[in-house]
Amino acid sequence: MSQGVTWARAAGVVGMVLFASVAWGGEAGDSTSVATVLRDYQREQPGDARPAVVQWNWTDEQKEQAASYGITQVVEAGEGRALKLTVTDQMPWGQRESYRVMPVGPTLLPPTADAVRLRYLVTEGRVILSCGGPTIYFGHSDVQTQPVTLTADAAGRWQTVELSLHDGLMRNFRRAGFGRESPVIYYTRWIQEPLYLHAHRGSVGTVLIDRVELLHTGRGQPYPTFDADAVQVIASIADFALSDAMGGVFTATHKGVDFSGEPQLARPTWTPPKLSHHVPDDGRGGALHIEHRGQEEVAFTGIKVAGAAEANAIAIDLRATHPADLDELSVDLIAYTAPQAGDDAFAWEQFAPPEAWRDQPESSFDYYLTQEATRDVSHAFYHARRALANGEQTRVIVPLADFVCVYGAGDMAGAMQRQRPINPSQVIAVGLLPSWRQRSAPAVFEISRIDWVRVPGEGASLRSFFQVTDVDAVKLTPRDDTTYGGVRQTGH
Repeated sequence: MSQGVTWARAAGVVGMVLFASVAWGGEAGDSTSVATVLRDYQREQPGDARPAVVQWNWTDEQKEQAASYGITQVVEAGEGRALKLTVTDQMPWGQRESYRVMPVGPTLLPPTADAVRLRYLVTEGRVILSCGGPTIYFGHSDVQTQPVTLTADAAGRWQTVELSLHDGLMRNFRRAGFGRESPVIYYTRWIQEPLYLHAHRGSVGTVLIDRVELLHTGRGQPYPTFDADAVQVIASIADFALSDAMGGVFTATHKGVDFSGEPQLARPTWTPPKLSHHVPDDGRGGALHIEHRGQEEVAFTGIKVAGAAEANAIAIDLRATHPADLDELSVDLIAYTAPQAGDDAFAWEQFAPPEAWRDQPESSFDYYLTQEATRDVSHAFYHARRALANGEQTRVIVPLADFVCVYGAGDMAGAMQRQRPINPSQVIAVGLLPSWRQRSAPAVFEISRIDWVRVPGEGASLRSFFQVTDVDAVKLTPRDDTTYGGVRQTGH
């Protein structure tokens, strides 16, 4: 793809503007294609202007004056319509480097999401934009793309700009936990709230945006699929046709509570998953029945397992349902590992609540795997994500190569620091949870069996979401332009 590149610097923010020479909305060169259109303002109705940003911690006076700081409005623009964003010199930046302006994307991204492309026309001044938002709680807090400085074309023409969802990412430490010391930054695999446009300090001007597209450049790939006859079962993890398989099932949370009093929840809606052995009406045999509402902090249903050195994937037979009008459900998978196998690999009982709590599953988890409690215990945990059709029975196969290390401690601290792949012989538990986006009501999982399997392929052919495979090529540099501290990622 042929591109012209210009650089602009404003208030400590460096932005790169890419002017694509391809037809808008079509193929963008040999390796780039439009995955989906996120917003087409040509199809939206013009409306009243509203404040572009209203922060929860602004004073009442600032909230009343928000329209004088910046506005967003769908307006007539030439022969069509566009989102009009104006940022004035009255914006009360304070210690903030940026503010969220407008949601432009979903709460779940496909693994093929590699970049966001905007078509824009600057009518006055300059506007500095990025996109991003909060990630899953054990992830990288708030993540944004590298800011781009948008200025008017000398001939007054519409332009395009691409914002990479992998390169040049920035993060802060607003609610950093397990992922605080991560050597890499991810966004697409860990998105938790809508994809937002952000306006940055140094913006004073007006920009029209008529279209927002999600691009696939080949960095991420579709979830890998396999022919049934190519999948070799190595060992059974659990067959829930029989209720005996429930013995290794547990609930866990990453959020700590005060154990000194009566059993309590961290928040009223952060209840443990409800577990039962259920025989469906359709004759499919027994199943592990899980009812679990998505939580902002991570809580999950797990099962203790014995590792399988010859396996390179996990297969789960399940049906996931949710009452909301969602075609796809986001399911997060967790795998815990320890440096040795057997009962001594991980002293589970040291993370159990007091004895008096243990018979109250409506308010007490089986294990409280907080960072504080586990920091001196040699272990690591990994994460992968899948999107499942709401209400459909499926056999989902997740290669171990598609997991990334979230956290490592003790003798396994290097698993995170070096982003090492999972060693299947070291896996001690696997778990799943509904993403926070599905918090409006409990999701229901009916799991009939879980197997260790071996699938054809290796390396990149078994990965979906983009992964950093060489941490030595990545450099994180401190940011001094954020209220919560942070780093900026370069290289790969």
